[in-house]
Amino acid sequence: MASYNLCPLLGIKTFCLYPEKMIRFGLQDQAASFATHILIELSLGWFFIFISYFINRKKSGNDM
Repeated sequence: MASYNLCPLLGIKTFCLYPEKMIRFGLQDQAASFATHILIELSLGWFFIFISYFINRKKSGNDM
C-alpha cells in the first residue's frame, strides 16, 4: 500500500516533485495526509517484518 500511495504523492495528484505547482494548486494538506499514510504503512511493514524474523529465529533455535 505504501508504494501504491507514492505515485499520487509524488506525481499528478499532489505534485510533491514540483513544489511550486503544489503551492499554486493548494495541495499541501493532501500531500501531508499522503505522506503520513505512507510513513505509517512503511513503519507497520517494517514492524511486521521484524516480528516475523524474530519468530522465525525462535522456531529455528538460533537464539543469540
